Amino acid sequence: MKSIPRRPRWPVSGGDRKALAKAIREADHAYSVNKLKAAEARSAAARFECDAWHAQIFQGGPMYPSPTMEDAITAGYTGVDLQCKQCGTTKTIDLAAIRRPPDMPIASLDDTGISCKTCGPQRWKLRARLLGLRMPYKATP
Repeated sequence: MKSIPRRPRWPVSGGDRKALAKAIREADHAYSVNKLKAAEARSAAARFECDAWHAQIFQGGPMYPSPTMEDAITAGYTGVDLQCKQCGTTKTIDLAAIRRPPDMPIASLDDTGISCKTCGPQRWKLRARLLGLRMPYKATP
């Protein structure tokens, strides 16, 4: 048998009713503030993870472990830089346009069948090499 959640009984008197309404408003405000702080903390943690991965790749370290697609999007990265192993063309692909599960590591894009379209219709296309993540361009005044 399911239990029905109990609803608090509202006080009949005006002073108690106002105090309870004020406490509910304060709790709602605290919830929204804490929700914003948690979102900022998740974004900062994802940003630190992506930056650490970039440093690891720059130093010639291994691609794995890498942040997930969801972490990269949460951190504010908008694209992935890929380079063709055959012709050397570098392209940026939008992260939102890549249809992969959000918990998929970014480094696994290197193993998927993303190939260069500028090399032309060849029978055996080489896969693109992952260079890193791309932040949105911000113009400085």
